[in-house]
Amino acid sequence: PNNRDGLLVMQAGWGCDAVTNGQMLQHASLPAGDYRIELNVTEVTGSSNVYFLVATGDALPTIDGPSATPDSSTPAYKFGTAGLQSFKFTLDVSTEITIGFAGYLRANSCIKVSGIKIIRE
Repeated sequence: PNNRDGLLVMQAGWGCDAVTNGQMLQHASLPAGDYRIELNVTEVTGSSNVYFLVATGDALPTIDGPSATPDSSTPAYKFGTAGLQSFKFTLDVSTEITIGFAGYLRANSCIKVSGIKIIRE
């Protein structure tokens, strides 16, 4: 009832195994420019290593364990706290990108997101 427009929920269910390199992604073509991603994170429960990423090409990086990280050149936000979160990235030319979530969730953990925006500045 607190999120009437719905939630995107990613979880490693209670009593289930960890999720290793779980991914949810979308392909897009964006023109050159400066961009900001805004994520409205409503809950982060348990221990996880999950990122929202913007990668060039048609794949997201592999996040297959609790300490795995994407390449430092990949614009990303690592989920850690609830609230409005954002990060910026720049495309020098029109580019095919993959955006989305990639990560590792220990059992009994979840992340809830109520909104995602891609803003061209």
